[in-house]
Amino acid sequence: MPERLTTRLAFLAGLASVLLSVLLYLPTLGDGFLFDDRPLLLENEMVRSPHGIVELGRKSEAAARRGLRATRHAAADRAVTAELERLAR
Repeated sequence: MPERLTTRLAFLAGLASVLLSVLLYLPTLGDGFLFDDRPLLLENEMVRSPHGIVELGRKSEAAARRGLRATRHAAADRAVTAELERLAR
């Protein structure tokens, strides 16, 4: 398949997914805030200032890294435990 056609198909697929997303959420755009939206979005200084958004991104990235390390350690612990149980039989 020529490169130009592939690029065009990728662009059209991306455009179609954006349009589909907008169409799916269009009926909800007139709805108000629910539950904890007001304090989390409108009254939260971390979300309202550009510096806060950057800081929030840093905290999220650090938490994701910690979670990944914890997942790796848990997987290693399970593997070691399974091997020890196998050897004990």
